[in-house]
This record gives sequence, C-alpha cells and structure tokens, in this order.
Amino acid sequence: MRLSRFGPPLLCGLFWASTASLYAASPGAADSPSWCSVPRQAIPRDAVATVVKEAQSKLDDQPHPLSEVHVSGLLPHQGHSDEAKEAKKDLPLMRSAALAWYAGAGDQYLAMANRYLMAWINTYQPTYKAIDEAGFDPLIDTYAMIRDHMDPSDQAKAAEMLRKWAKGYISQIDSHPEDRQAGEDKWDNNFQSHRIKLITMIAVALGDRKLFDQAQQLFWKHLSINMKPDGSVLDFYRRDAVKYVDFDLEGMLRGAMAARAYGEDWYHRPAANGASLEKGVQWLLPYANGEKTHQEFVHSDVAFDAQRASAGVEGMSGPYDPKDAAKVMRFAALFDPQYRSLAESLSEKETPFLTICGQ
Repeated sequence: MRLSRFGPPLLCGLFWASTASLYAASPGAADSPSWCSVPRQAIPRDAVATVVKEAQSKLDDQPHPLSEVHVSGLLPHQGHSDEAKEAKKDLPLMRSAALAWYAGAGDQYLAMANRYLMAWINTYQPTYKAIDEAGFDPLIDTYAMIRDHMDPSDQAKAAEMLRKWAKGYISQIDSHPEDRQAGEDKWDNNFQSHRIKLITMIAVALGDRKLFDQAQQLFWKHLSINMKPDGSVLDFYRRDAVKYVDFDLEGMLRGAMAARAYGEDWYHRPAANGASLEKGVQWLLPYANGEKTHQEFVHSDVAFDAQRASAGVEGMSGPYDPKDAAKVMRFAALFDPQYRSLAESLSEKETPFLTICGQ
C-alpha cells in the first residue's frame, strides 16, 4: 500500500507504528547517505511528518523544469519572473521527497525525488548568474541523498551536469581576478558567496576532493576580500542594509556546512585578514536579537534597490526585521549551539532539512 492512500490519522498512527519495518525495507537503511548525519532512529517525528505531507500531496505530479530561470534584476511580475518562481517550487519539493525516503517513508519517495531531479538535470542549462541560481541548494541536496540509489546512467548524467556546472563557475571566477581585487561588486559580494557555496556543495556531493580543494581556495580568498576583520561585510556598506548581510552570510555558512564532510572548519577558522564566519555572525547578532535597529537601504549605492522600494517590494524600506536573520542563526547553531535559542525565537519551526539531515 502506498503512503499516498493513508489519511492524516494513519500518518500519526499506522505510519509510526511501522517505522521499524520501513527502516529495514528502505534501500540505504544500513548505509545512510553520507550527506546526512542524523541516524534515522533519531529523526523527530514531526519533521518527517512535515516532509511526508508535502511530498505525498504531489506524489503523482509531474515536475515543471525550465531550461533557464531568471529573477534577478526584475521587479515582481516582470518578465518571466512569475514562471521562474513557480518552476523553482520543484526544488524544495524534490528535497522533501528525498528526505521522506531517507527517513524511511518508502521507496515511492525515492522514485519521486529521482523523477524531479532528472527532469531538471535533463532540462536546465546553467546560466552562471549567481542570484538566479542561489536557490538551487535543494537540487544538490537531493542528488547527494539519493545518489547511491539512482540508476547508474542517471547517476552518471547528473554527476556530469553538476561537475560541469561547478567548473563553469570556477572558470568564470578565474576570468575576473582584476575585477574581484578592484572591488567590482559582482565578484566580491553576495554573488560570489553563493557561487562558491554552489561549487563547494557540488564538490562534496560528488565526492570530488580536487574540486573541493579548488572551492576551498576560492572560499578563503573571498572571505578575506568580502569581510572585514570586525565581521562586517561589503554588502552592508554598499546596500546600507542588514538584509544583505543575511544573504551574504547564508551563502558562506551553507558552503561551510558542506565543507564539514571533509573535516574542515570554515566557521571558526580566520581568513588571512582575521575575518571569520564566526565574527560575521557575531556582527549580525545585535540586529538579530533586537539590541540594534537599522533603517534599510536609505543610502544604498544600487539603483535597483530604490526601484524595488518604489514598487513597494517588502523589506526594501523601513526598519530591519530581525526575523530575516533566522536562517543565518539556524545555520550558525550547527557550529555554535549558543545561537539555537535565538534561532528558535526568530523562527519557531526549524527547516526539516536541518532537522532530518543535520548537515
């Protein structure tokens, strides 16, 4: 019987009563995907119920991949931004399916995750536009979780595409060394943080140590350029917005989470100039806990910020909302538990991926 035929009471009853048998039946139960560190028996039930509910409702749906997604530099409903945003809903959905399978909910979720993943692998053509592609973390997560249980031809095709994607970013970065050193904002700000995040995640997901070593070199060079020794980042001074500090740190912290698979500590270790992710989080802390306030984007150097404010885009004016720091604090809590209580106060529910996978 497929879980999609179960009603809500059974999810809380029969589903959990049969958890042990599901663990035993699921492929990979004895050799959990290395991407996730939380043992199945330790996964909180409510987190699993969340991803099962989400994936179950779409179990028989078809994915909607695009060959390109473009949202950066566009105002709401401008161009193809609505189509891109709708299509990108596939990405967290495929990860939820992979998480449901990993937690022992059944092979139908593995099939769903694989179907969505390969639809995007077969369709999407990387644009190497960092902001458009910053949200592709779930696709990489999905591949890493189900990789060893994919059809060999699918696994090889996905690996080839991801490796080409990462190497394309490296080539792009290497072709702009002067711009990066001179302070061209696309090569030393949050754009670069998310480029390096994607390269790092792909390297670890592929188990490619050479690629990871390249990512690591890029990370430390970027950190020393992007962040000052006091933990403040260039985006704050250019955009006059704490919101962009969040976005910058999110990218670097996500990369640091993946780097732990190789025993690397990118959180506490300082860069050549003394900056560190730990200091970056400490700089953000008084804004996150409400000790400091800040009027956002008042003196931004970026014209598009004013355009978004004029269009009434939420968060582009007025005081900084501490809740915007929730993701940063959730990530930081993986390296330093002192941030857990603050993270919980900013966002009551933890992302199921962090709860189930523990990366």
